[in-house]
Parts: sequence; structure tokens; C-alpha cells
Amino acid sequence: MKLGYLIIPALLFLSTGCGTMERMNHLVNQSTEAIHCNRMAVEKSTETIRKNAGHIDGSNRALKENHEALQNM
Repeated sequence: MKLGYLIIPALLFLSTGCGTMERMNHLVNQSTEAIHCNRMAVEKSTETIRKNAGHIDGSNRALKENHEALQNM
């Protein structure tokens, strides 16, 4: 009977531990997926910023050319 007092808590502990590990693995997987999605969003935002910077540079060049053309009139 004393052996049962040791085995049953040990089995309960092990079964609870497995559930905890599964939950932790699930949370780690969710976190990894969220990090991946965030990385993709940052890359997309960075590309958009680069494109916008190119458009701004083009607009600034056009403004400078127009300003110089007006001064030469």
C-alpha cells in the first residue's frame, strides 16, 4: 500500500508535466509564428519606406529643377 502512495503522485506529476510541456511548446510555436509575422511586416514596411524615400528624392529633384528654371526666366 505504501508503494501506491509513491506511484500515484508520481504518475500525476508526470502526466501534469506532459500537459505543461505541450502547452509550453504550443506557446513557443505561437510566439515563433508571431515573430515571423512581425519580421515579415517589418520587411514590408522597410521596403515601403525605401520606395517612399525614392519618390521623395525624385520630387525634390523635380522641385529643384523647377526652381532653377523659374530663376532663369
